[in-house]
Amino acid sequence: MNRVVQLGDRAVPVWPDGQSFDTLDGILHSTRFTDTDLYHPRLKQVILELVQEASAIKRWGRSTGGTKVHHLDRWGCAEATLVQERALEFFRRALKCSTAVADLGWANVYRDGDYCLPHSHYRATASLVYFLDPGDADAKDPDAGRFGIVDPRYARCCTYQEGCLTTPFYADMTPGSLIMFPGSVVHAVNPYRGERPRITLSWNVNENAIEGSPFPPGIEPRET
Repeated sequence: MNRVVQLGDRAVPVWPDGQSFDTLDGILHSTRFTDTDLYHPRLKQVILELVQEASAIKRWGRSTGGTKVHHLDRWGCAEATLVQERALEFFRRALKCSTAVADLGWANVYRDGDYCLPHSHYRATASLVYFLDPGDADAKDPDAGRFGIVDPRYARCCTYQEGCLTTPFYADMTPGSLIMFPGSVVHAVNPYRGERPRITLSWNVNENAIEGSPFPPGIEPRET
């Protein structure tokens, strides 16, 4: 039976009837939810309210994705619970497994000038990114703020020569889009230029729980 999350007086299915996903080159899985009007407004409000509690939030810096709010499962927000449950269900369906555990989940809030250097995620069978609000478009730079895979092991990034990175592979950032890729895949976010906050949610997911802290030693955020 399809599970539901209660949003007020409405029971919203974790995986809507007819929801499908695409798989590209056996690496990048993607889907898009179309019922976002049910939960995006409240979810954005909660995230921005949490960010306003600046004394409790660590701003990681321009090059590491701006402001992050970790442990979305502790926010007491049904809308956040729904999106996380959808991410975990996506993992199970795409990888054909019966279990899924989030090692860590967090929101990323980018403001003008924020970006994220190329990196990958350890302790993660898969990493997932949910696009809540892409922020403002930049007429002078259509690639501003875009999420891209920049990994020379990924053929689509090597247009001219195998193993030679020349072409970032940019994901669809339409609100409600959810993508999944191996945690070891190198990815990045171009510098964002806009007044409206650019907001995404991210998870590192495995079939089973991993012991220990999901954070490298010495950088546990204060809001935990």
